[in-house]
Amino acid sequence: MKLKVGIFGLTSCAGDQLAILNCEEELLEIFDALDIKVFSMASSGHDFGMLDIAFVEGAVITEEDIEVLHHIRKNSRRIVAIGTCAASGGVATGKDIEGAKEAYKAVYGDTMINTVPLKKAYPLDFYVDVDYTIRGCPVRESEIIYYFKKFATMDPEKNEVLSFPIDRGVESNYEEIKDRVINYIPEKCISCRRCVNVCSEGLGINAISMVGRNYGERVSTPFGKNFSKTSCIACGQCIQACYCGALKEREGNIDLFEEAVRDGKKVVALVDPMILASLGENLFTDEPENTHALMRKVMVALQELGCQKVFNFAAAQHVSIFRTVQDSLENPGQNKILSWCPSANIWITKHREDKISHLDLKHRPGPIARDLIEKRYGQVFIVLITPCTAMKKMSDFDAVLSTKEISRLIQKNRINIDLCDIEEVSFDKFVMTEPMIDILADTPAIDGMGDEVVDYTMAFKAKQNVFHRFTLPDGAIVRTIDFTDTHLKVATITDLTKAGEVLDDIGSYDFVEFVPCLGGCVTGGGQYPTREPSVVEERKKRMEDYNQGALQWSNRILKARLYKELQGSIPNVCHHEEVE
Repeated sequence: MKLKVGIFGLTSCAGDQLAILNCEEELLEIFDALDIKVFSMASSGHDFGMLDIAFVEGAVITEEDIEVLHHIRKNSRRIVAIGTCAASGGVATGKDIEGAKEAYKAVYGDTMINTVPLKKAYPLDFYVDVDYTIRGCPVRESEIIYYFKKFATMDPEKNEVLSFPIDRGVESNYEEIKDRVINYIPEKCISCRRCVNVCSEGLGINAISMVGRNYGERVSTPFGKNFSKTSCIACGQCIQACYCGALKEREGNIDLFEEAVRDGKKVVALVDPMILASLGENLFTDEPENTHALMRKVMVALQELGCQKVFNFAAAQHVSIFRTVQDSLENPGQNKILSWCPSANIWITKHREDKISHLDLKHRPGPIARDLIEKRYGQVFIVLITPCTAMKKMSDFDAVLSTKEISRLIQKNRINIDLCDIEEVSFDKFVMTEPMIDILADTPAIDGMGDEVVDYTMAFKAKQNVFHRFTLPDGAIVRTIDFTDTHLKVATITDLTKAGEVLDDIGSYDFVEFVPCLGGCVTGGGQYPTREPSVVEERKKRMEDYNQGALQWSNRILKARLYKELQGSIPNVCHHEEVE
């Protein structure tokens, strides 16, 4: 029986469909071997029924494209993305750079356009699962012929000819792959080396490299192992560096979340506000830069998706730091490595085993959050919304969705967040014994939590003092503060390649923290990709504005005043000096 095939075109120049027609001598042989049910460029019929294989050209640029693509996916056993637009968004992503109005003005002038485009142009796999990718602009005729002939003689399963030993996340059993965070799709790789450079030179991790020679050169891991069995710390910076979609975070968490909602489980969401750093750049909304309004819109969207409660994960991070500081003041001399960042924890366990004893795993934010929620609400299904890919390795949560995934989920369910009533919306509150945390609960750390360590120490001591901040030659940021009975020294390491000196001298520090991602959490592996310094700074400024709105500078005074009742003394404002 002939395989039923469809050839479709979304928004594009149709050059890849033309390349198929240009096969000429091979075309009749191909059409004789396969049952071509629909060919957008060569026929007018669209009633195709169930297909074995669908070849789809073009980027997803309009609402109509989304509907057509979902219809094709629903009615096709396999989808092949053909051409650069279908594979990575192509020329249409130019409007992301220049701005939609300017780009359309340049192309169409004053001509009225009937179709309203989406805010961003996306490749097919942003909305649906894609089984094969044939790259090129246009695609090469030889590749088209190869695929058609291959499908004509085999069941259209994953193409073993193009298989690659690195974990590709194709297993169906979630339990077998839950420890794997990053998936590699070799068909999309163009061997640009960006991921290798970031992993080796930027981070010093060396989990991936280039192997082979000449045309056989490709990206690989040591001995072709999957990422979980290499030196990879799951930071996702290789994903940030990859602009062709060859490296992706592990999928399946959206399915877990939706299944929990369908099964009637008590689903609660933990949201890390750091997702706001890039969410507004890609989620269509009237006020992308109004981070507080956007946060409330996301809360309403999560409720519409089936979450019964929505909590702020930043609160759990603050409780983590609070308890770490309290423990250290009560039991000095521990020289703790803060555990709020999971990539940093993995880095210590894989690369500096000699320092594992200093890692404060007792106060990790994940278990703290679950404990605080379940004390009040009983057993729940917790989904974490985060920019951090490493969180997907943690067993603290039932599902973990990245910034990109929550955006995709909102758009998939056609939720218009601008129609949400957000006037009375706020985070649900943990039941906490730490009195100052309620004030801080909505403030994520942008460049580490070293300042928070100093703040909490000041509050516990309830004394006026000056703390100094300076930068070491290796880039480490150090804060010091002196009391009569306590000398506090805190280091923040943002360059893992130069972390050795501080770690070797860890006995000189009360607290050490690591921020592995090259731009901090604003460029976490789950954020939308960027390596542009200007974009990174815009994201940090966006989050600084968010924090200023949630917590005015005067709250440093409020934190100390709260402890007045506990300490029996009147604290003063901490004075901060920058030291060059």
